[in-house]
Amino acid sequence: MPRALFGRHFAIIGQSGSGKSWAVTSLIQHTIKAMPKTHILLLDLHGEYCWKDGQGRVHSAFPEDKVNYVDAMDLEIPYWMMTYAELVDLFIDRSDSGSSIQMAFMR
Repeated sequence: MPRALFGRHFAIIGQSGSGKSWAVTSLIQHTIKAMPKTHILLLDLHGEYCWKDGQGRVHSAFPEDKVNYVDAMDLEIPYWMMTYAELVDLFIDRSDSGSSIQMAFMR
């Protein structure tokens, strides 16, 4: 039963090519069938579960009426949520001779 599984922490670990993505897909598909009103947030950093074809149409490993695809490029993250290191990477060119001064000023 999915409720018992999702009530605790768990991990799916394995070597490359061992079927981790298939296991996650199967797990989520069965969860959607068993608990149709559940909400699952899946961060798909490598496009394994949802992808766009050449015409820009979104395809998914899950039922299309159950998926709300949000492209990462459409997300906006406010600056206040970023760490100092992320802000430095975003705004300061470390190869610039004045980068240490800029970093000190930013700190």
